Amino acid sequence: MLDFSLVRTDVDICVKDGYVYLKDVALFAVSKLHLVGKHNLQNAMVAASMAYLMGVSQQDIEDGIDAFKGVEHRTEYVTTKKGVDFFNDSKATNTDAAIAGLVGLSSLNKPIRLIAGGMDKKISFTDWVKLFIPIIYFFNNALLVSFTALNRPAFTLPSAYIFLPLRRCSKRSVRV
Repeated sequence: MLDFSLVRTDVDICVKDGYVYLKDVALFAVSKLHLVGKHNLQNAMVAASMAYLMGVSQQDIEDGIDAFKGVEHRTEYVTTKKGVDFFNDSKATNTDAAIAGLVGLSSLNKPIRLIAGGMDKKISFTDWVKLFIPIIYFFNNALLVSFTALNRPAFTLPSAYIFLPLRRCSKRSVRV
């Protein structure tokens, strides 16, 4: 069994001086990972460590990490326009996945504008909504829900917006 941590260095797999280490072996530079979020770094740390233990060279691991740009529709970088970065996280079809994506994007320390939608799966949004203080605006044919993050050390978003077409909004979906 191997222990790992993003913070501690007294474990088997850790981050030190900008590199991911498996014990005394530097597997890859964190700067080579092109995915946002701590959860993606954790996944890369474990995957790289398992690859190394299976005989993959350190250079091949770092080249692979550098070449991997992510999976389509999973917090996928799309473009930057007028200083605004656009990401596609359309595979986040449940609240846990949406929270993970937002937490990952919050690591960029930039304001976030979220355009969300989809079919009602009859799942609870309680945990997701607890992260924000909502302000609701109506304009044109859309509902704009503005969320200002609560001051939580593990989750900080400067701001986020959700646009919902009014024809799709029920009383239940407006009750945030």
